[in-house]
Amino acid sequence: MNPMEEGMIRAKQDENRARFERFERALRKLVNEHGMDSVAQTPDFILARMLLQAFATYASSALARDAFMRNMAAAANEAKAPGILVPEGVAREAEGKSAIIVEGQ
Repeated sequence: MNPMEEGMIRAKQDENRARFERFERALRKLVNEHGMDSVAQTPDFILARMLLQAFATYASSALARDAFMRNMAAAANEAKAPGILVPEGVAREAEGKSAIIVEGQ
């Protein structure tokens, strides 16, 4: 990886870190506004962190799912499986998104 790519990755990581910090502050505020810390008898920062970790776990799982779907699409193209049509280049176009497998004719 060249220095420019590394710099872009670091910038994206910093952007995401700042986004998660803002989200956590907003969650703490929301927990307090609705008195959920009293209901759960747990401090707002603990509840906010738990919710943030649940979101991060989901996001990580979604990325794993997307990678799996791209691999499935590539395998279907390689095997030329009957009944499955995967448009050429779908894995490249689906970078960061779900690859879609469409029933063929």
